[in-house]
Amino acid sequence: MKNEFKSLLTDSIELLKSLDTEAPIFLSDEETNLFQTVITAPPKVAPKAAPKPPLAPQIAIEPPKKPSTDFSQLKAIMSSALPEVVMASNQKATTHHLFSKLEIIVLTYRQGPKRLSFLKHLSKAIDITMAPCKLIAAGPIEAESNWDLFLKSYAFKLIVISKSDLQIMPGLLRLYRHLPQTKQHFIGDIELALLPDIESYLQNPLLKPGLYKALKEKTERLCPK
Repeated sequence: MKNEFKSLLTDSIELLKSLDTEAPIFLSDEETNLFQTVITAPPKVAPKAAPKPPLAPQIAIEPPKKPSTDFSQLKAIMSSALPEVVMASNQKATTHHLFSKLEIIVLTYRQGPKRLSFLKHLSKAIDITMAPCKLIAAGPIEAESNWDLFLKSYAFKLIVISKSDLQIMPGLLRLYRHLPQTKQHFIGDIELALLPDIESYLQNPLLKPGLYKALKEKTERLCPK
């Protein structure tokens, strides 16, 4: 048994010696080149830019044209001292002499300081350039709900009031009339100049000359000199 094992071991050693130990142990050239080949990533494709929205049409905005009417006199009036606000009252002993001279009244009711200042300037402009006018605080008459007596006691030709004031005065609103055919407004038999929200004039002063012109045309018709 030992002799057989020894003989097998000797044969194995001789076989190993007979092998070509100088044979290359690396891969063949083809195999080596295969692994050495640089595998490049596919080229990056830039994402397509989103299409730009079409340009909005350009609208040419012309600057406001200067009114043809000369408002230099009005500008001087607006910068003058503010008139006092007269309290409307049926107490003839204190107000009859003043109201009897008026042809136009501007009514104010619960207006803030800026809006009240606007109405003061407006009544001053009307009084100097159009017809006798005063700014009237309408609170006392509205509280008494006695507009019929007050308006019939004087010869007013025109009443000026803002729409926002008229809407919160049920006593005066009861006398309001509108003629759609002629687009005229009345308080009883007295023609009414109904102003839009006064805030619009404060925010856009360019509207003021148009208001002045409209009141002047109305006054020339109602209060001819």
